[in-house]
Amino acid sequence: MSDGLKEDIANTIEEIKKPSGMSSGVNWLRHDGIKNTIFDEMLLNGVTKKQVAKILVDRQLNTDQNKALSWINRHLRHLKAEGKTECERGHKLHLIEDSYGNLRFDLKKMESMLNANTTAPPCKSTPSNPTKEDVDDAELQLRISGKPYGIEAVLDQIENNFKKAGKTLKENWREITKQNILVWFRK
Repeated sequence: MSDGLKEDIANTIEEIKKPSGMSSGVNWLRHDGIKNTIFDEMLLNGVTKKQVAKILVDRQLNTDQNKALSWINRHLRHLKAEGKTECERGHKLHLIEDSYGNLRFDLKKMESMLNANTTAPPCKSTPSNPTKEDVDDAELQLRISGKPYGIEAVLDQIENNFKKAGKTLKENWREITKQNILVWFRK
């Protein structure tokens, strides 16, 4: 992606000017996780990382401030598309931070990018295995839905989340993820 996803930039500009919230369970960036949508919406008006962390902990979406701050930094990298590869999934949105630590979307910068009429080359998703964060997000989505769930439901939710995000899974991802879960959540 050279200049980001034009649709995401245009949708973010529109959302800043006229907030619409969620439609069909996803927000304007196609995010459907509770944490993602809360943070995305807070960035419309400006918010500090500590404020977001406090809300995530208060709503029991993270267990403590440090884990919340770690997740916030990962989500910011995703929004800015600061990835390891040129085609890593991300939005290439611009954010600014004021002297008080308030983060918000940079409307002027995104408008100038959109007006420059640049296009991004198509990227192909490299198949991958889910991370511990993917498992945590899927489990949280199922817990919030109130439905009973087990390992297969979590794996199904991960698969749905990957499809929605346009990411592909490796052929044997279920077996590998089951083994990883045993290691990640061993007590």
